[in-house]
Amino acid sequence: MSETDAGLFLIRVTAGLLMAGHGAQKLLGWWGGSSMAGWARDLEQKQGIRPGWLWAWVSVGGQFFGGIALAAGLLTPIAATIALVAPMTVVVIQKHSRSEEHTSELQSLAYLVCRLLLEKK
Repeated sequence: MSETDAGLFLIRVTAGLLMAGHGAQKLLGWWGGSSMAGWARDLEQKQGIRPGWLWAWVSVGGQFFGGIALAAGLLTPIAATIALVAPMTVVVIQKHSRSEEHTSELQSLAYLVCRLLLEKK
């Protein structure tokens, strides 16, 4: 394994586990998370996004399942694309509501890491 491969492996696993953990927080209500019902409610009430349950599942599904697949190295380009669904959903929500409430450095980092992993060698 070359140094480049080892570096990409560490980035892939770290980014995947961070995304999966963040998705688990919303999906399962772990670590003080709001659970799916709470996230869907926040989308509808605070952001005005309807149907909240649909966008909640899109964003959390991308984070949790895409993150797990990315960390495991399962079809990495597809997993990175799925994991991009979560930050891109937030971008759509922000553009729609003109809110900065959900802006974070983690979302920007997740986007950049997934773009890196999608680049052709």
